[in-house]
Amino acid sequence: MAIDFPIPSSVGETFTEPTNGNVYICAQLSPAVWWGSVTTGNLDSIYLRLNAANDPLTGDLDTEGVRADGQVSGVQQSITTNTWDLSLGNYWTAGVIAVPQPINGVEGQSGLLTLTGIPSSWPATGGTLKYAGGSAPVITEVPAIVPFYVQSPTSVLLGAVTQDLT
Repeated sequence: MAIDFPIPSSVGETFTEPTNGNVYICAQLSPAVWWGSVTTGNLDSIYLRLNAANDPLTGDLDTEGVRADGQVSGVQQSITTNTWDLSLGNYWTAGVIAVPQPINGVEGQSGLLTLTGIPSSWPATGGTLKYAGGSAPVITEVPAIVPFYVQSPTSVLLGAVTQDLT
């Protein structure tokens, strides 16, 4: 059965197939190029099926962080006093700990650190973390949110802290 997909106006636009109710999200606008095992060709826009729980090619999309409404989500990880491994995710939480230097960041990665306790210390300047104004943030009220951006694997820029969120 062929599906007559609409011409999407943007990546992330969803389409519900009326016959069986499958939901698709536009992953790339036309013209798209397909590289198959035998042939290469031009396609119209590329769609991914989102609600195929038993399909081995798409059944795990929700666990990878793509929701049917096109939003990206992720599981919040906990920083320990020894490890802040950015390869495990973009959303982090920490309490009253000595915050370690992050490792395994990928250029262009960004995320958020939620502080539920006032950190006992931040890493010294000169390491992977780069602080706004050159000094580690002073946290006086929690919860607090700190955005970060991985400029390179050896340079993680910490943004301005938003404190005392209620």
